[in-house]
Amino acid sequence: MMVGTVVNRRPTVPLTVRGPSGLEVAVEAALDTGFNGFLTHPTLAVTSLGLPYRSHFRAGLADSSIIRLAVHAAVVMWDGAARDIEVLVADRQPLLGTALLSGYEVAIQFAEGGSITIELLL
Repeated sequence: MMVGTVVNRRPTVPLTVRGPSGLEVAVEAALDTGFNGFLTHPTLAVTSLGLPYRSHFRAGLADSSIIRLAVHAAVVMWDGAARDIEVLVADRQPLLGTALLSGYEVAIQFAEGGSITIELLL
């Protein structure tokens, strides 16, 4: 089970992201059910971790605009295990998307300081 907290009306989950050299960084990612990828991460963090470039991705935003984002490979600690994921480079707060949540139940106490639990479905 993983846990998080609602901060400024954003469900936030702590994650650890690892680069190919083994360097790790702690991340506070906002849970975004409108994002169907794994994780977004700022350019500086992607560069400092040395995450390998994979491709580009055209993303549609809520305002109907289309942007092009770089895709990098990373490892995230997820539910106690290392998991290979794709990271989209976006210079804003990291977002945790539904690709990481697949097969899990999410419960949110949607109030400031409320708890978030993410549990594997049986």
